Amino acid sequence: MRKKELKKQLVELYDFEMSELENKSEIELEKLLQKSKNEAIILKNNPNKFFYIKSMPKPKEIQTKTSTKAGWIVFFAFIGILLLALTLFMTLAFINTGGKNGTF
Repeated sequence: MRKKELKKQLVELYDFEMSELENKSEIELEKLLQKSKNEAIILKNNPNKFFYIKSMPKPKEIQTKTSTKAGWIVFFAFIGILLLALTLFMTLAFINTGGKNGTF
């Protein structure tokens, strides 16, 4: 009876074919059900679930490695560019005034 219920769950909930499940033991069916439940949870929690297509292979789990080093490089480059722009504009402003007490 338990084997029949497992097959029914796998077919109805997780789109398995009955012919695939015929020759499997109860333990194999339980493992398959548990694996399918875990995959369903992962897909449900994934923000990109809209793009999943059933016929396509499932995406791999990738552990992200974050580092603050690149962020600091970008931050200091941005500050450096701002300082260079400020220096350029101040230099242009002093050149255009000709040193005549700030009048044009």
